[in-house]
Amino acid sequence: MIDKLKKARYTLRDTEKYLSGILAYEWMYHHPHFHGNTKQAMEEIRDNLIKTSEELRVIINSINIELNTE
Repeated sequence: MIDKLKKARYTLRDTEKYLSGILAYEWMYHHPHFHGNTKQAMEEIRDNLIKTSEELRVIINSINIELNTE
């Protein structure tokens, strides 16, 4: 169980670092890549969030399986 919690924490931490990196700097608000909500920038953010969601879903499903076998 601890290993699953660690994996979930690492997954969330990586996503948080990615998003914080985008939001951390004032100049990023005016960077053309993000300021105009370009399709490429939005797709990258979406893909990162989908990847995080899928990884968490796997962890949650394995916890559910473990709970149901007890």
